[in-house]
Amino acid sequence: FSDVFFAAAVWEHYQLKDEDQSKFMIIFLASILFIIIPVIISLYQLHRASSKHWLIENKTREWLLKYGKFLYLTSVITGSSFSAVSIFNSNLFDLSIFDLGLNRKHLMSWNTKQIYSVVIFENVPQLLLSITFTSIAGQLSYIVAAQMIFSTISIVTTILAMFLQKRIYYTQY
Repeated sequence: FSDVFFAAAVWEHYQLKDEDQSKFMIIFLASILFIIIPVIISLYQLHRASSKHWLIENKTREWLLKYGKFLYLTSVITGSSFSAVSIFNSNLFDLSIFDLGLNRKHLMSWNTKQIYSVVIFENVPQLLLSITFTSIAGQLSYIVAAQMIFSTISIVTTILAMFLQKRIYYTQY
């Protein structure tokens, strides 16, 4: 949500400043674009993975028939199909809705795709936009600083988690 707050802060600057209005409008539009594009990419990745790879397993196929709409809805609400898959594959409270049934191989393959849709198309562009915004505005606000911190943390943790998962996978197989 920090990206949404950042876009709102840029919009506020756009409303208040006369001399750099066009620059703030470009940053605002780019910020919105780099919120929407990753959601669309992750939904496409979810559709592709669920319709090609996950249908092999009977349990997963049955789950998708029963709860697939919730998976896509949650992906849109959370802004990431990776979060939705984690939620629905968590086996929370031992409820069937939270038992997507992805095996370790499918889950690991799925999670490595996160670097493309989230890091490359969301976090890195948002971080660059916030740096640009700060240099034009001439000050660093709390919202922009928080957005920069959360983007950086997301980039680092996603990359570290991906390397760790690959290392675990290769040592087990």
